[in-house]
Amino acid sequence: MVDIMKDERGRFLNVVLICGFFDSTIESFRENQFAYRLAERGHKVRIITSTASIRWRWNRAGAATNNPSENDARYTNNPNVTLIRRKPLLRIGDLVLFRLRRSDLKDADVVHVLDFRQGITAFAARLASSAGIKVIYDHEQRGDRSGSPLHTLDNRVRRAFIRYGARAPSLVRHTVTSNRVFFEETAPRYSGPFALSPLGADEKIFHVNADLRAQKRADLGLLPSDFMWLMSGKIELEKRVDEVARALAHHDKTLFLVGDISEQVRPLVHGQPNIRYLGKLPQRDMAALYNAADCSIFTTFTLSYWEALACGAHILVPSTNFSDNYLGSRVEVSRFGEPGMFEVEEERYRTEAKIEPYIAALVPTIENGTRERQSPKWLSWPRRIDELEAQYRGTLSV
Repeated sequence: MVDIMKDERGRFLNVVLICGFFDSTIESFRENQFAYRLAERGHKVRIITSTASIRWRWNRAGAATNNPSENDARYTNNPNVTLIRRKPLLRIGDLVLFRLRRSDLKDADVVHVLDFRQGITAFAARLASSAGIKVIYDHEQRGDRSGSPLHTLDNRVRRAFIRYGARAPSLVRHTVTSNRVFFEETAPRYSGPFALSPLGADEKIFHVNADLRAQKRADLGLLPSDFMWLMSGKIELEKRVDEVARALAHHDKTLFLVGDISEQVRPLVHGQPNIRYLGKLPQRDMAALYNAADCSIFTTFTLSYWEALACGAHILVPSTNFSDNYLGSRVEVSRFGEPGMFEVEEERYRTEAKIEPYIAALVPTIENGTRERQSPKWLSWPRRIDELEAQYRGTLSV
């Protein structure tokens, strides 16, 4: 194991992780997992980020901001982690700028940056590249925003930062196919390699637990024979929760719903008698719900794909280039519709697209399927970190 953790020169790496935001209270975020698990394996990780909450004060959902440093000790208690927070000079939505120094990159073997749309990461990538340091970039954005002239301006700013930052990376990582498509469209001059690098599920929280399943189902008043359908996450208009509920209503089924509900969606939720809303729950309670659920429905891509699967739930997801190619052969996954439903794949449906009939048609097939509940090892964070270490080593060897 020690040889796997070290680089080609037989030593641990010095990794500088730069991101606009680092919310230490949300363990499932990729930057949190990168930092925590790389440090556990012996690598030195220096996190450089802002003091700002990932939730902007004027966010669309109206969600309250939080203290992102509340659980910093979880990371800084490991002597391999250094966490540097700086006050923003500018913050607008996902965009955040704070002071960067060349000394931030001292002794770095690799600089790992997230999402050039954040602004600061594009500048960090260029700074590292100018110093001759290898840059790994994680690209998450799948498409432009729409709906107002401000979104049009925001799209131009985001694309400008992506183009600027794209001159620096030695490797661009993406979680789904549509991330890469958008990046290539925005920064066509980038000629380096790409790596499909899906996220993972925290196996310490999300795993199959028969006792937890039985207890949660009893709490919900479910019989052993009842089939539980669950939908979770940020419940926004694009999630089409009303269509999902109607699809289940065709079969006299209840949709258990959990997560933040935007103001635009509330009337739709209250108008569906077969929706049972459970509120917003912390991660560990979500693990209990995913264990209790027989099928978890997702209408756009989310990290929760992996969390539900890790707890043994079947998942129903839209048919996209990513899900067809990466998940298509897995018996624990069902897919509905077709990629043409989307205006922005994995994220925003075409106005005329209807998902209700697709989902309704699959309900009997999914309920009649018999599957053993297990936690697939292929989606765990240890596997993801193995891949990340290999990418670091491969980049440094070029």
